This record gives sequence, structure tokens and C-alpha cells, in this order.
Amino acid sequence: MKEKNQYNAFLLVIILATESILAVAPAPPPPSKNIIPPGGVPIDEYLLVLVFFALLLSTYFFRKKIKKSS
Repeated sequence: MKEKNQYNAFLLVIILATESILAVAPAPPPPSKNIIPPGGVPIDEYLLVLVFFALLLSTYFFRKKIKKSS
């Protein structure tokens, strides 16, 4: 029975030490949504989609114009 009490005391010390370390450790900062790369401009999620669709539409109308002139 004495070994079981020592084991329980050992577990209690480990749990308390872990909780005290976690209580003292600072919380990580919240993630920033718009991260500006060094020397760059902020990139929005929809900006890349807008550029992609603009390129698709421009190539579509350019090909349509070439077919019409032929």
C-alpha cells in the first residue's frame, strides 16, 4: 500500500509541475490574416482569384477576336 501512495504522490507532483509550467508559459500570438511580405503589398485571398479570372477572360476574348478576324 505504501508503494501505491508513493506512486500517487509522484503522479501528483508531475501533474502539479506540468500545470505550473503551462500556467507560466505565455500564450502564442493570434495568427495574422493578412501578412505583408517584406517589400511587397498585402495579398488578399480574392485578389489571386480575380487576377486568374481576368487572365482567363482576356484570353477568351482575344481568341474570339482572332477567330472573328480570320
